[in-house]
Amino acid sequence: MGEAVSMIYFRSCHIGLAAARKAMIAAGLAVRRLDGPLAGQLGVRWADDPDCTELRVAYSRGRYVREEASGSGKHSPHATAMAQCDARFEILIDDLDEALDDLNTLMEVQWALEELAECYTVNSWNGKVVGPGE
Repeated sequence: MGEAVSMIYFRSCHIGLAAARKAMIAAGLAVRRLDGPLAGQLGVRWADDPDCTELRVAYSRGRYVREEASGSGKHSPHATAMAQCDARFEILIDDLDEALDDLNTLMEVQWALEELAECYTVNSWNGKVVGPGE
């Protein structure tokens, strides 16, 4: 199916890639810093399975993130709260079919990141908005 992304929007605070790295390691995931053109991103996979799908995690914040969060949540029950989100983790998926076959990795990455802040997750492949505790 190709590339996809899962966006995890939240209000900026003192959370960034360092906190994300710690949370994912605590969840049993292997995390490495990527180099070259992917510098500033983390590569993530199951620690026990080096052959499983590797996902990439990036972090962004700023006014443009707030605009995107507001647009993504516009038709959801979370519209007002999402309009305040100005930071996000992006779970970048190179091959969605492969990632969905290995769904546990994607779910564990999402859960680890969602534990860091009150957040709203939007997946590019279905547009569904998931709020805190859902």
